[in-house]
Amino acid sequence: MRPLPRLGAARAAALLGLLLCACGTTPEADPTPRPSLELRVRHLADRSAVELGCGEPVEPELRREGRTLRLTLPGCGLPARLDDVAARAAGSPLIEAIALEPQGRDLAVTLTIAAGAAEVEARARSSADPGFAAIDLAVSGDTAGREARIAEAMAGATRDDITGCALVFESLLRNQLGPAALARALRPDGGPQQALLRPGLVRLGELSPVGALWLPGPVALRADQPADLDAAATRAAEVKGLVALLRVAIADLEPAPRRDAALHALYAPHLEEEAFALVLRRSRESEAICARH
Repeated sequence: MRPLPRLGAARAAALLGLLLCACGTTPEADPTPRPSLELRVRHLADRSAVELGCGEPVEPELRREGRTLRLTLPGCGLPARLDDVAARAAGSPLIEAIALEPQGRDLAVTLTIAAGAAEVEARARSSADPGFAAIDLAVSGDTAGREARIAEAMAGATRDDITGCALVFESLLRNQLGPAALARALRPDGGPQQALLRPGLVRLGELSPVGALWLPGPVALRADQPADLDAAATRAAEVKGLVALLRVAIADLEPAPRRDAALHALYAPHLEEEAFALVLRRSRESEAICARH
């Protein structure tokens, strides 16, 4: 019997590759790859929300040890860009770091609360987006103070802030973001934006000559009627003048270096930072052109 010919290293590697391809797998490949994690951080009026998930069903269970919070997401893989995680964590002054660690088919998330932050309360909830969890952070025992600051910020708005050229800003911002995206951002889903909606609608009603909140149709709701106010809150993105008024409140609530980031978190948390910066710049430029005429 003649001996089999010896294969060179290159030919052996190539043949092994062909055999692996024929079997539909490689030693490194995962036959059932996991969807990548999506992560969003919103910070408004001294409250933060970290929304994270990959579309897989999740029942969030938060574990806390001091400043460290841990959450496990089933069936999630690492995000496409790991450098985005640190950038998004920087979006909240209450967060020091967010770390990710694959554990079998799951992804372990560790969130570290900022050392310089006051005592922070944390809770986990299901996000309004299916397959996503949310971690809410707020300074402990400051609910009354936070509500008072928001009410004071809303009180600073005037009719000039919701009429004329301010509505040019609002209209172009709406058109660029699209109604669905803005509705998603301003929905009352337990995130930090929710604390601004009802006070904003109340102030909008106070500034209206007839106390009305106007929606497309046109439909008029009374800001002094609890049922109408609740209905308006579920359609906050459609209420004329609210987008412009909330901008005024943000200017009062947030320090100057954080205001654009806060507007991003308020109006378009699902949009990349660079894309929102362009939307905001165009809206401001149109408002400025209006003011010159």
